Amino acid sequence: TECLRASFKVAAEKTVEGFHGTTLENALQILQFGFRPSEYGMLGRGVYWSDNVMKTISYASYDRSGRQRPMGSGVVLKLEIRTGHTKTIDRRNHPSQFTWNAKGYDTAWVPAFCGMVPSGLSENCTYDSSRVTVTAVSTNYGKSFATGDRLECLAKLLAHDKHHRMQEWQADARRALA
Repeated sequence: TECLRASFKVAAEKTVEGFHGTTLENALQILQFGFRPSEYGMLGRGVYWSDNVMKTISYASYDRSGRQRPMGSGVVLKLEIRTGHTKTIDRRNHPSQFTWNAKGYDTAWVPAFCGMVPSGLSENCTYDSSRVTVTAVSTNYGKSFATGDRLECLAKLLAHDKHHRMQEWQADARRALA
């Protein structure tokens, strides 16, 4: 069974590229320990991702209250996902919106422009976090990605975090002295 996804097709047990936007702190946790599935969300429990990097940038750029994060404090992770059996959820109150996994599906897919996502971009949720692997990291909102093994990515993120925190500390010190 195949379903159309953005500009490519995905068959059962195919591996696809996706993206996940988050905070620097969460990205460090994901790289060290793997994804911890969200318990709640539009599609219920699972790891949320999109095949469109633009969808994930807002999660790296803004906090839950809608305030913009300081530049450099958000991260976009490039992922490799083994989607498995995929259920299309293409409308609000779909009968399988929260029960797709219990019905034997591994991933739920919300197509672009179906009315469920305010941005109009596609969204996906994969129930089993072991199906989702980080392949690269971006600290510039998906414009470029650093690749390498997990330890390399972690080291790059830690270096970026240290530099970012030093800049914040220096700015705070200048404000305090002004």
